[in-house]
Amino acid sequence: MRDDLLLREMQALREQVTQLQEEVRELRQLPAPGQLEPNLDQPENRQIKGFDDILQRFEKRH
Repeated sequence: MRDDLLLREMQALREQVTQLQEEVRELRQLPAPGQLEPNLDQPENRQIKGFDDILQRFEKRH
């Protein structure tokens, strides 16, 4: 009985390791945070100055 519990626990841990390895692979494919600087010339990246800015951004997306 104890051996069965240990085997199941080991299998669960192996599955977790496999999932974490896949997640690490996916994360490594993303650009580094410093590589994605927003283009401040784009209206959607400018600082919001009022409700009009918010409304314009909402209307562009919908």
